[in-house]
Amino acid sequence: MNAREELLAMQKRLVTRLKRRIAEMLESESPEIAAYAAEYQAGLGNYAAVSSKAELAARMVESDLVYIGDYHTLRQAQKIPIRLLETVLTHPDFAGRKRPVVLGLEMFRATDQGKVDAYMEGRLPESDFLTAIDYSGTWGFPWVHYRTILEFAKARGIRVLAANAEVPPGKNRLGRRDTAVAEVIAHARAASPAALFVFLFGDLHVAESHLPSRVDEALSRRGAPPARRLVVYQNEESIYWQLAEAGHEQKVDVVKVNDRAYVVMNATPLHKLQSYLNWQDHHEELHCRMHPNWCEVGEDEIDFTGQVIELIRTICGFLELPVPPLDALTVYTTHDFDVLHSLEREVLSSGEIQSIEAMVLRNEAYFVTKANMILLTNLSINHASEQASLFLHARLAELDREAERSPRDAFYFNIVHGALGFFGSKIVNHKRLLYKEQDFAQFLDETKGRRIQDPRLLEVREIATLLLRHAEREREFLRTGKWRPLRGFYAAPSNILAGLTHAIGVILGDRLHAGLLQGIVTKEMMRDLFRNRFEGENAAFRGYLVLRKVLQEVEEAYLSKTERL
Repeated sequence: MNAREELLAMQKRLVTRLKRRIAEMLESESPEIAAYAAEYQAGLGNYAAVSSKAELAARMVESDLVYIGDYHTLRQAQKIPIRLLETVLTHPDFAGRKRPVVLGLEMFRATDQGKVDAYMEGRLPESDFLTAIDYSGTWGFPWVHYRTILEFAKARGIRVLAANAEVPPGKNRLGRRDTAVAEVIAHARAASPAALFVFLFGDLHVAESHLPSRVDEALSRRGAPPARRLVVYQNEESIYWQLAEAGHEQKVDVVKVNDRAYVVMNATPLHKLQSYLNWQDHHEELHCRMHPNWCEVGEDEIDFTGQVIELIRTICGFLELPVPPLDALTVYTTHDFDVLHSLEREVLSSGEIQSIEAMVLRNEAYFVTKANMILLTNLSINHASEQASLFLHARLAELDREAERSPRDAFYFNIVHGALGFFGSKIVNHKRLLYKEQDFAQFLDETKGRRIQDPRLLEVREIATLLLRHAEREREFLRTGKWRPLRGFYAAPSNILAGLTHAIGVILGDRLHAGLLQGIVTKEMMRDLFRNRFEGENAAFRGYLVLRKVLQEVEEAYLSKTERL
């Protein structure tokens, strides 16, 4: 079994565990929901062909009604409508026609349309709006994920349709609800027959035999001409495993099921299910700085340490590494912020505490080697598995023992350390995206000549400038075998150096993962890296150059996609 097959087998085991946990949490599933889900699966079957975002957007341009499936706890699922609409609005066959777009959202009841209009027009403040529609009681999924959609619609002048409908309890409630929603949609379609309607509804609802068919029937009853419809499923597990069997799960983002249905793949089954569990365990608490009204934590606390330990065991199992002692490891979140001040008195200096607080405020996770502690400001599996990998390197290489390093060697040690963290997160979620060199170049190009006052953007600009300078020197080294010094490079402010080494380390970690998939990197090599302290004069610097030399043959097809896609 090669590395890719082992990773897939590991994912299947983890997915099975998460499904079991979710089933235990739900206790039982009603026969009606089970039948509804079975109809959804029956409508999918096998995919017909590999497709692309461009092809999907072109099909949307040709459509009247587009149904996009939503997995409510997965943030990526709420990004897809935005990304697709951005492409549609600039499509040459759409942009010149001045065709209106209507965005229908399940999260709003049709009876609240007036309140939605008032909010979108700026006549109703956000807090009052959320109270008026009883957001927590009627929807309750992280508001910040859906607010991004509304902000996009405001900026593009897209009307938002409150598309949900309530039906009384009773037999066939899901079907009756689809029928009621279909009447809302048919009424809106009659009022704007030339518009492109895009709907975001729970994934089970958008099955062709569910809501789309009910809408067709409602339109027919009104004597309206048939509408050209398209269904966009998201992250369907059965499709994922089909792609995996063909060796395409790393590369394919969109597949065509039939002429009226596509599937977008932007998350693994593992990531999707984990998002649900984190939501059940108050995942939204991490957004409390922005929306404190929605961040109340219940009496039962999530076992963050247990989850991270499971990730550590998973990474160790894949790399065949011994699991280090875990009894002293603790994992905290921003709700445990006061722990930093107790640590200050125990093992950390005030300066170190300030650095950690700065990273927490930037929504970045942090592993405190001295305290054997992980701080998570984002409960995503990406952040947690990255910190799990950093913990592994710290323990296996005994990084709690101080090592004398020059500024240059400290710089490259932090890069390699960060690379191992990102590599570990890719073992768990191979679809994790990253900011690449071209993203930083594009950022500089887009902000050239602009006066930036946001301190964070100013920091990114400085990091981007240094990263591109380093990348150019790196390419020169790969061509000539010689490294020309970067004068003054390692004396930058600590916050800039931290951001720069992390950015370069992420890019290197992505190459390590791609090298593993190609056979350029072996598990033995990775085990050696996790055990390496890079101690001694120029050890980290030389180690970095060796890795870059080894990884220069990595094929682009194996690398992760850019965060900008």
